[in-house]
Amino acid sequence: MNVSATCLGLDSYLLPRQERLRRGLSGYDPRASDLNAAVSDIESWLAGNPIEYFTYDHALGARKAHATYLSPTDVLIVEGVHATHSLLAPYLGLSIFLFASEEQLVEIRREADLNKRKMTVEESIQQQESELQAYNRFVHPYKSISDICVYLERKWAYRLA
Repeated sequence: MNVSATCLGLDSYLLPRQERLRRGLSGYDPRASDLNAAVSDIESWLAGNPIEYFTYDHALGARKAHATYLSPTDVLIVEGVHATHSLLAPYLGLSIFLFASEEQLVEIRREADLNKRKMTVEESIQQQESELQAYNRFVHPYKSISDICVYLERKWAYRLA
């Protein structure tokens, strides 16, 4: 079988961090992403057109200045916390939810805050509870509508349920 695939990361549709902070939006809140632009790009890709998008840089808190191009392939993998959002769901052939316990989520978030977002430990701790609440409110419900749930056992080790 010869199948080609490419991946579209939904972080590329995040609003700039400063705008999200000004509006009081967690990155877990769907309003923090331009999901309509993601839908438009997916529709264009499905019509056989290449798409241009700008990768999000977590250290900068904004999209990178140079564009990334995705040419049509056999399969498009849409990845991100809102991949099964109701706006995107009609375009999915299969949805997979990666589940982690709250303890694991805090650990993963802390690592991302420090390494990707360049926050201090204190800044990460300060927002920990509100981010966990936002995750549980906006992202965790996708688990119940996903086709497959994969459980995080430990870093880089998963179990299919």
